[in-house]
This record gives sequence, structure tokens and C-alpha cells, in this order.
Amino acid sequence: MDRSHNSRDNAEHLFKYLRSERRDINAWFVVRKGTPDWNRLRAEGYKRLIPHGSLLWMILCLHAAHMVSSHVDRYVVEPFARRGGWNWRYVFLQHGVTQADLSRWLNSKRIDLFVTASRDEYASIAGDGSAYSFTSHEVQRTGFPRHDKLMRLAKVSRAERRQRHVLVMPTWRAYFSQLASAGTGERGAHPEFFKSDFAREWQTLLTDRRLLELCRREDRDLVFMPHPNLEPYLEGFNLPKGVRVFTYADADVQEIIASADVMITDYSSVAFDAAFVSCPLVYFQFDRSEFLGGGHIGRPGYFDYETHGFGPVVGTVDGVVEALERCAEFGFSVPAEFARRARNAFGTPKPGACERVTRAIEDLEKPLSKRQLRTPIPTPVAPPHAVDQVVEAVRAGGAGRDLAS
Repeated sequence: MDRSHNSRDNAEHLFKYLRSERRDINAWFVVRKGTPDWNRLRAEGYKRLIPHGSLLWMILCLHAAHMVSSHVDRYVVEPFARRGGWNWRYVFLQHGVTQADLSRWLNSKRIDLFVTASRDEYASIAGDGSAYSFTSHEVQRTGFPRHDKLMRLAKVSRAERRQRHVLVMPTWRAYFSQLASAGTGERGAHPEFFKSDFAREWQTLLTDRRLLELCRREDRDLVFMPHPNLEPYLEGFNLPKGVRVFTYADADVQEIIASADVMITDYSSVAFDAAFVSCPLVYFQFDRSEFLGGGHIGRPGYFDYETHGFGPVVGTVDGVVEALERCAEFGFSVPAEFARRARNAFGTPKPGACERVTRAIEDLEKPLSKRQLRTPIPTPVAPPHAVDQVVEAVRAGGAGRDLAS
């Protein structure tokens, strides 16, 4: 499963691979019945779907050898009360590349296989001296299952010169989160959302006359596809007709990213997906001190946007537009320095992530080789100035004093 109420993430991609290539494996997929993803998967011909929350789902949980998910929230790893705990092995496919330090949250989880995609991400979690409690036995750098399809789509999009677009994909903020419904990951809308700087800044960008003119001049659509947790607020943005709005439920996010000319995001891990297929990036970080000072989940880790990021970092709408103007001037190509950083992160992208993840699951019973036991894994550290920024934010009374302290 991905989330209880939607999919299209690493778990769905792995499930489809198993049904196509490894039918010897008794694989089932869980999502809430009646959701757009349930109906879509049914229409695509998949019959091994189990409704989340149903009696069949409970039976499946009790008999599973492996629970495989892109999420590690409590409702996934502890689906309902059971005396003695769970007998399965838990495989964490991740929702995106881990760039912050999430050790305080993840160390409390029982994870038997932890899938990673980038070199530094892997080392930051499994490395010697890491803040995480996991080792190279649990953590594997296989790549993400969804990257197989992303590579194929990007190749086809470029070969066929399809109509492309400017893609805006902000992530969410933990301080907007309402309590999730019991036993699911579904959350309600925060009543003060549209009074926030977050809503005002993104609405200002999406209605900016210069941005809309740039898109018209370059014959590009302006596409807004926010994090799934932001979907309850979409109607309130009152965007102009020239902005196309997509959700994860009504569009394939892999296709949207693969056909983008440039992505505008803030701190979202989808930036890694864009970099993986050589899509130019602009980071819009107007609330940097608040976000990195604890206003979201986790603390700053090895990844620093200024030194490791895959595009320019700006803090104003004017800065975003200027960066896009430069990007258009050079034909929406990735500048050499940012291309180098992407190569450092991923190496040469290779297909076959689904196969590698499947093999890693099957190898869980095997001990590490002597070579694996001998090989040291140095842990990357955050640049000193990144740590200084967090300290300054906390001293100034940032939103996340407790998390960052």
C-alpha cells in the first residue's frame, strides 16, 4: 500500500511490476474502496485489490509475510491492535528521498528493509556514526520503483517533442496538519490556512502577470500540482484560467514531471525526481528560517540547498520569475553545475529499480557478506552554514523551537 486513501507511489509501481514480471510472488494491493485510485486500478484490470479497513484487509494483515509501503505512519505499521505485535517484515519504500534528519521519528520504527535512492541519502542513514539506528543490513540503495516509469516517460517525452509546461509543486507544512482520521492518513483542512504567508506567497506567484506572460510567450502551460495534503485547499486559491490544476488522484504525477520544462518547488523531495530526469529546478524558499528551524517534520541533515540543490534558491516571487527568465533564455536546459550535482546524487540513472527492490526483499533472510561487513560507510555532514541558519532561527523564536533544539 501507499496511503490508505490514494496510491500512484512506489508501492503501486512495485505491485504492478510483481503482477507483470513475478507472478510467483503472492502480492496484493491495499487502498480504500471507492477512491479514484481504487476505481482506476480496477479499470486497469487489477483484481488483487483489498479495501483498506475491511475484514479482508484484516485477514491479509494477519497472514502477510511482508508489509511493503511508501509510508511508515502508525496506521500503516500498526493497522489495528494485535496482541504480540506483527509477524511480517516491514519494507519502507519511502515517499521521497530523505534530505532532512528524520532519525528521531524513524528510529522508533521497526524497519526490516529501508529503500533509498541517492548516494548521500544512503550514507546519511546507514553510515558509520549516523544519527539513525539502521545499518547497511536494513538500508539498501536500490532506487525507487517509480523511477523506472519516470525514466521511460521522460525519454518518450523528449523523443516525441511533446507539449511541455512550467510545473509548480510546493510541499506541505506540518503546522497546517489537522488530526488524521483514526486508522487512516486522511486529514481535514486547517481553518486559518488562507491567512498564512504560505498561501499568500504561492497565490501571488501563480497569479503573477510576468510569470503568466512568460508562459504565453514560450508557449508553455502553467501547471499547479501541490502535495496531496494540500489538495483540500485547492478551490480556495482562486487561480486564473491560464493555470492548470492537477491532483495526484486525477493525473499521473510521473507523466507530469517527465513532461515538465522546469519545476518550481520549495523543500519537496520531488526535486530529486526532477533532477533524476534532468529537469531544471527553481527553489522558492520564502519561509526558510521557519521551515528549517523546525516548522516542518525533521531537522536539517546532510543536504543543503545552496551547496547540494539542483537549481537556484530564491526567496521572493521576483526571484522566481527572474530565474525562470534565465532558464527560458537557455532553452530550459540544466546548467552544468546543477547537472554535476545530480550526477553526484544518483550516478548514471539505471532502470530496474523494481527488480532490485524485489531482490532485496527476497534477500532479507540472508546474512551480510564479509565484504559488506568490512566496508566502512562515511556519513555526510551538513555544511556549517546550514547549521548556523537553524541556530539563528531558533534564537529568533522560530516555529519549531522544540524540534530544532
